[in-house]
Amino acid sequence: MSFLALVNLTGNRKPIFTPPLNNFQNTQPFNFRPPSTKEIENLLKKLPSSFNSRVDGIPAIVLKILSPLIINPLKDIFSLSFEKTKFCKQWKNSVITPLKKISNPKPLSDFRPITKTSSLK
Repeated sequence: MSFLALVNLTGNRKPIFTPPLNNFQNTQPFNFRPPSTKEIENLLKKLPSSFNSRVDGIPAIVLKILSPLIINPLKDIFSLSFEKTKFCKQWKNSVITPLKKISNPKPLSDFRPITKTSSLK
């Protein structure tokens, strides 16, 4: 079930559906940890080689080219973020653009959302 199915779309954030607690008894606890240098390096390598800037204004290709210089500072930023349990506002923001599904769209269902997020998200 999607998150939207669980939240009243009128803006009221009270859950419409509350799952039974017994469904969560056999789940593993969360184990969050900051990414390692190697994980950051691998993720930067996977970024697209595009000059299109993201919501943060930084094209992915720039991060890719500068990756040898920014891996350690990024690791420090991510580690501090995990330690303080705080995340940059830019990592929480996105820009949603409606994309036409058909040539002459009328209702909202004729569009699909495209979300632009930060490259570092």
